[in-house]
Amino acid sequence: MEDLAADYLKDLINRNLVLVSQKTSNGGIRTCRIHDMLRELCLRKAEERNLVQPIDWYKRVASPSTPISSNNLCFHSHGFHDLSENPLCTNFRSHFFYASERTPPRKLPTTSFVYKFLWSLNLCYIVLKVFPLEILQLFHLRFLELWIDHLDKRPLLISNLWNLESLVITKEEWDGVIIPVGIWKMVKLRHLRISQEIEFETPLSNSGCPYLLNELQILSALKLSHSGKDAEDILARTPNLRKLTFYRGPSGHLEWKEISKLGKLPRLEILKLRRNCFSGHKWKTGDGEFCQLKFMKLSWMDLKQWIITSTSHFPNLERLVVDTCKYLEEIPAVIGDVPSLETIEVYWLSCSAVNSAKRIQEDQKSKGNDGLKVISYSIRRKGGL
Repeated sequence: MEDLAADYLKDLINRNLVLVSQKTSNGGIRTCRIHDMLRELCLRKAEERNLVQPIDWYKRVASPSTPISSNNLCFHSHGFHDLSENPLCTNFRSHFFYASERTPPRKLPTTSFVYKFLWSLNLCYIVLKVFPLEILQLFHLRFLELWIDHLDKRPLLISNLWNLESLVITKEEWDGVIIPVGIWKMVKLRHLRISQEIEFETPLSNSGCPYLLNELQILSALKLSHSGKDAEDILARTPNLRKLTFYRGPSGHLEWKEISKLGKLPRLEILKLRRNCFSGHKWKTGDGEFCQLKFMKLSWMDLKQWIITSTSHFPNLERLVVDTCKYLEEIPAVIGDVPSLETIEVYWLSCSAVNSAKRIQEDQKSKGNDGLKVISYSIRRKGGL
């Protein structure tokens, strides 16, 4: 279904009816814009077919008798008003709130919790003080997005939402989020996006939980909270990941030789390695790994030597980003021969590493490949770095 929707969207873009405003790391479509006239046409058709009903509170105050009949409500306002006591509201499935800017921290209105059959709840423009426990009553939720000012270190109690497919949480504080073991019973979960590091309540090897998340495609950002064995268990339970962001926790790490566990994920397309999630100074890639990877980012890693012996190690790589890996001596020259590679970006690296990226570009030009772009920004570091 998602692939079909993406094809329809690309068709609209090709006909200049929709404009791409933001892209994902692997060149996909993140957000789009449309012309005002087309927007008005879409809203009019959506209301005619009862697909969505946008609500502007300034207009609604002037005309309070207008019934709310759509299953999908979209709120536009600088503030938030409560519909829970409005007799004109009928049962609805989707609740979206948009604003020109995020509103300050506040208690969440009861509007969203009156309707037990909600499928989609998007409150990313309301900064919540704490995680609203009332949400746990919405058993039919499939999509949930929140912006939370504070989460304590107790596990995030979400496993009751067994129908949930997408969970997106932006968190202000930089102290991580603990996920309960019960999440492995949420077998419909496909997207888990949390702006801070994710760690699990207890090691999976001790949990006795038999479930797999076969549908999970996006996991961001996993932090090793116990050991490399914990990470191995997590990857074994999420065999169909397409996107993974990997951190090192305070008590967990993997050796570079163990990165093959990630390399064997058959559908992995986007990989971000951060904050020394792999320890050691040498990474030698192996055959049959990262076969579908299109985007890779290394940031804040202590890696010195990166050895690639064959273009078959990253056969579909399109974009490589290396950021603040201050000890890295050079970008492997072989990676320039990967046919699909379009861009190499290097930021805050040693002079030798930056120069190696430029040599790769020059070498490719001499071979007739003028399409490879190298983007660099660097400063000279002490000790020749």
